[in-house]
Amino acid sequence: MESLAGALVLIFILWLIDKHSRWRTALKIVAWMAAAGIVGCAIIYGWVAYKDHEQRKAQTIDLSAGFVPKEAVDCYDKDGHLVPDPFGQYGGVTLGCAPGEIQVPKGTLLKVIPSK
Repeated sequence: MESLAGALVLIFILWLIDKHSRWRTALKIVAWMAAAGIVGCAIIYGWVAYKDHEQRKAQTIDLSAGFVPKEAVDCYDKDGHLVPDPFGQYGGVTLGCAPGEIQVPKGTLLKVIPSK
């Protein structure tokens, strides 16, 4: 029903334009509205792209100093026992395990199935 009402309004507007010979004026108005819509869409697209670029730029890591951040890990021995973190008491974290130890991301529990 709404599409029928919209069609009737459009027909009435076109009839008024035709009755008063205002096609050139109507065309100018439509062209200006289309141009304003295109410019508005371009501005919104540019703003979103700029914000996305700023967000990605904020997440990048400066590697000029040679520092590459690593994730903290927990180390387990071959029997599945958690190896104590020697740096934990000083506020540090373990970044790698010794040979023969099992390395998992910090906070992940390791389930070891004993061999028979």
